[in-house]
Amino acid sequence: MQTAYARIVHDRHLQRTQRGSAEVEGRKPVKTFATVVKDLCRRLIAFLFTQVGVCGLVVAYNILGAFIFRAVEGKFGDPTPEETASHLREEMVGRLWNVTIKLNVLEEGLWRQEVVGALEDFQKSVVPLVKTRGYRGVLPLEAWSFSAALMYSLSVYTTIG
Repeated sequence: MQTAYARIVHDRHLQRTQRGSAEVEGRKPVKTFATVVKDLCRRLIAFLFTQVGVCGLVVAYNILGAFIFRAVEGKFGDPTPEETASHLREEMVGRLWNVTIKLNVLEEGLWRQEVVGALEDFQKSVVPLVKTRGYRGVLPLEAWSFSAALMYSLSVYTTIG
């Protein structure tokens, strides 16, 4: 009766002799799936530690960061100034339409006077949006385009390190 240790030694000896006889006969030894995976992992890690591999990792890191920033910031930005400006714009269009219907184009001087007054009122209501509430004219999802998110990711990466 063989012990477990003797069995392991005998199995290893058989593997070596089979490998040796395969090499002598000109055949390559059969690689198992685990050996192939280990070999690929070794090669991948060796490549990632080269300059090209590190640059590739930095680029992939920044692209992934851009997608994450766009997903997070695009949905939860503050759309309030943009919504207010859109509401003011709609009111202005309605007001100008009413002036045009009421005065008709035949009374051009009076029409221009009313339109200029309406536009000045619109300007007085939009300027505080720009100065105090940060109105930029775009919704948060539109502001976080992929290129803007990539630029933000690059700036965070280069600033923090």
